[in-house]
Amino acid sequence: MFTAEFQTGSISRRGAAKPMRRSSSARTGRVCASIAARLFIAAGPKGSRGDVSDQGPDRVRWAEHPDPGGWVRCTKEEMPYDVAGQRGRLSRRTGRRQAAHRVEAESPFSSDTSRSWITVTVRASRYLRRCRSPSFLDAGAPSRAARPATAIGPLVVMIQVGCARGGGLAMKLDVTRLPGQAWGLAAAGSTGPIYLTSYAGRSPTVRDLDTTVLSAVDLTGETIWQRTFTGHPFPPRVDGDGTVWVVHQDGGDPPVFTLTCVGADGATLRSVTPQHEPSEHLGAVVRTPDGFYVLWLPTGLRRVLPDGARARLARHDDTGGTVWSTPLPLERVSFGAVVEASMTTGWQVRSKRTWKPSTLEVSHWDPLLVAGDRVLAGITDGSSGIGVCVIVDTESGDIVATTEPGPYHHKAIAGPGRFLVGAQGYGALTSTLYDHDGRAAQTWPSHGQMLVDERGTIRGPESENTLPSRSRFRVLNRDGSMRDGPPLTGYHTTYPALDDDGTTVFWRDGRLLAVDEELRRRELLRRDDDRAVLGRVLLLDEGVIAFNVADELLIVRGTGLAPLAAGPWPCADGGIHGNPVVSVG
Repeated sequence: MFTAEFQTGSISRRGAAKPMRRSSSARTGRVCASIAARLFIAAGPKGSRGDVSDQGPDRVRWAEHPDPGGWVRCTKEEMPYDVAGQRGRLSRRTGRRQAAHRVEAESPFSSDTSRSWITVTVRASRYLRRCRSPSFLDAGAPSRAARPATAIGPLVVMIQVGCARGGGLAMKLDVTRLPGQAWGLAAAGSTGPIYLTSYAGRSPTVRDLDTTVLSAVDLTGETIWQRTFTGHPFPPRVDGDGTVWVVHQDGGDPPVFTLTCVGADGATLRSVTPQHEPSEHLGAVVRTPDGFYVLWLPTGLRRVLPDGARARLARHDDTGGTVWSTPLPLERVSFGAVVEASMTTGWQVRSKRTWKPSTLEVSHWDPLLVAGDRVLAGITDGSSGIGVCVIVDTESGDIVATTEPGPYHHKAIAGPGRFLVGAQGYGALTSTLYDHDGRAAQTWPSHGQMLVDERGTIRGPESENTLPSRSRFRVLNRDGSMRDGPPLTGYHTTYPALDDDGTTVFWRDGRLLAVDEELRRRELLRRDDDRAVLGRVLLLDEGVIAFNVADELLIVRGTGLAPLAAGPWPCADGGIHGNPVVSVG
C-alpha cells in the first residue's frame, strides 16, 4: 500500500500543520506535500526560492512566500488521480480553513519509479485568485528550476515517486530465511536473480557445516530454487551471461575440488576440476573470461603444515588445465606489536621473535583480486593473523612484489594494476595504495570497507577495533590527508555499495545508512539486530538493496537510490557478479 498525504494550509517550522487565516496584510504562507514523511514539495509564488531537505519534517526549511490571505479548499469530496497509468481516488478530510488529503494506491507502480509522478488537482478558493502563480520544488533536486502552475483554476500538486535523493516511495523490507549462515551473495544482473551460498544448517537443532546450499532468490524475496553440494561454502562467482559458479568437493580424504556452472533455471551446465595435488585444498577462486585463478593451500584448515609446504597461486584455463603456478613464500613471519611472555623471557612481556607459521590460511577478507595484468593474493599465519600480500603478473606468473608481514584485512581494486590494502589490529590502522610496480604509493591512517569510484576517489566507513566506536565515514585524499564524514556507532559493517549520485549505502549497528557525496548521513532503515556476521550490499534495479545478515537475506525497496556507480571497486561487474576482476582499459 502506497500512501501520499498533503495538507493545504501553512506549515510551521516544526512541520506541524496549522490553518492559514484570511488577512488583508501580507502573511507568510506555505503549501506543501509529503510522501511517507520523507519527500517534501514546497510551493511558493513564481520566482520565489526555497530549500527542501530530506532530513525529516523537524529539519525541513520550507520555501516562504507572501500570501495575502490566500488559502486552499477542496470543492469536491473525491477527485480522480493517475499514477503511471493506474487510477485511484483522492479523498479528503476538511477543516475550517484547511484541507487534508490522502491518496492510496494498492497497485504496484511502473518499473521506472524514479521518474513516475502522482498528479493531484485541487480546486482553489476565490482567495487564491489574489496570489501569483505558485511554483513547485522537488526534494530530489532542490536547485532544479521551479515548475509553474496557474493559481486561477485548479492548483496542481506534482509529487515525485522514488526520487534519487531523499526517498519518496515508502520503503519496504522483505526478509528471506536461508538454510544456514550465508557465505556470499551475487546477482545475475540488476534485475536478479540473487544467488547466495550458505551452510545447509547451523542452529541448535540442525548443524551441517559440510554442505553448501546454492539459493536463487528474486527481488521480492521469493526463493526460486535451491541446490545442494558437498563441502564448505565459498562465495558464488557469476559470469557475464548470468550463470553462476559454485565450489564443491567429492567428500573424499583427501578431497577433489570441482567448480560447477549452474544456469538461471538451477540446472548444471558443466563442471571443471582444476589440476591440483591430492593434499592441496582450495582456498579462494576467481572466475575470468578464459578460466580461473585459484589460491591453493598445502593442507586443510587448521592442519599443521608439513616441512617445506607452501601455498601457491595458479592460473587455470577454462578446462582446468594449469597455465602457470607460483609458490607463495611465507616461511617466517614477524610483527613488532605481537608480544609474548614465557619462561624464556622470565614471564616478561616482549616483542615476539620471528616465528615459523604452524598453520596457513587465505586472508579472511578479499584473499584474491585481479586488476588488469596484476593479481593480488593474501595468505596468513592461522595462529596470529599476521600475513603477507603477494602481487603477481597475470601473464607470466612472476612475483612483482610482496608486502611486509602485517595484520591485513580489507582490500580493494583501485584500478588496473593497483590495489588498496588495509591493515588493522596489533595497533595498526592503515590503508596503503600499491601501484603497478607493487610500490607503496600512499598510506593513510585509516582502515575500513573502502569504495573506489571511476574518478579514483576513495571513501567508505571506517573499521577500528575500539568500543565505544571512534570510527567515522572517511574520504582518503590523494595527498595522504583525509576528509572526516559523520561519526559511526557500532563496529560490524556490510561492505558498502556506491550509487551514481555518489551516495554510499551500508548496514551498521542495526541501521541501513546512506552517506552522500557531501558527507551528509541519513538513516534509511532501523532494525533491532546486533548480529555480527554480515556480508556485502548489492545495489540493484530501482534502488533495491540486498544484503545478508547471518542466515537471512534482507531486501529493501523504495530507497530512492540512483543506479550502481561505475568504478573499479566494488562497483561495475565486481559488485553485481561478486567476481573481483577488473579488466584492462
